[in-house]
Amino acid sequence: MDLIISTLSYLIVYNLNNNKWYTVHKNDGPYYGIAQYKKNIIVGKRNGNNLINSYATFLVYDYKFNLIEELNPTLPIRDLHGIMVLNDNLWVTSTFDNIIGIYNFISKKWQCWKPSKKKNDIKEINAKLISNILKNKTKGDKHYNTIGFNNGYLNLVAHNWGKSEIFFYKLNNLEFFKKIYLGQKSHNIWYNNNEIFTLSSDTGEIISSENFKLTITEYPRGFAKGNDRIYVGVSTKNSLPGKKRDRYNSSFYVVSYNHDFKDQKNYFFKNLGDITDIFFSKNLEYKKSRI
Repeated sequence: MDLIISTLSYLIVYNLNNNKWYTVHKNDGPYYGIAQYKKNIIVGKRNGNNLINSYATFLVYDYKFNLIEELNPTLPIRDLHGIMVLNDNLWVTSTFDNIIGIYNFISKKWQCWKPSKKKNDIKEINAKLISNILKNKTKGDKHYNTIGFNNGYLNLVAHNWGKSEIFFYKLNNLEFFKKIYLGQKSHNIWYNNNEIFTLSSDTGEIISSENFKLTITEYPRGFAKGNDRIYVGVSTKNSLPGKKRDRYNSSFYVVSYNHDFKDQKNYFFKNLGDITDIFFSKNLEYKKSRI
């Protein structure tokens, strides 16, 4: 059993059986977003720190961490955050521009969706669309960072730089259904039937739509579920007045709980940069000496 972990500086795999971690990719990120399509692992890579001029690509690995290909979107994906696979489509957040990119693994084509309460057409990629996107020089107010699917709805987590929202869109036609407020500077989403959970990063908590609350402290971001446990990434909160810490060489830990949040385990990782995402897998076949 393994955790695939992305940080601002590293992509690593952590073996839960021997408690050792191994480097897959480093110093070519920031890395953000992990998903699976059939027998491939998909990892997002922002390709630089300039939010305006850096465009994300997507590393496609097999279970042995052989690199199969690197997807280079025809749509500019800026300030990439969370990604998700549903059926044959890869959904990715272009957080800087408040848009969602959609890649079909069969047709190998990209499309663009700009979430709205009124009209939710998926647009084909063309020169005019790209030009209009690149005219934007201001980071998105919604700061969409997570995509989830549950009970016939697509959910988007809007960080909002403060009081956060969960948007509901009907999955069959992307028609807006409703939104709820949940957390502060929230990231990630998971479900227990109709109960929705998220990480309220700014307050250091796990919270739910049914008033569950568990304090973790610091800045939780990155979530995975597997082997009857959940795993949450925790970075140091960047709160020193007038002084920025080095987020690319910082340390973080992963906190793990059982289903009722009573059994807690902590895994500490030193100087790998802020954690961005976690993915649980039982299927990896890598040789430790190779990565």
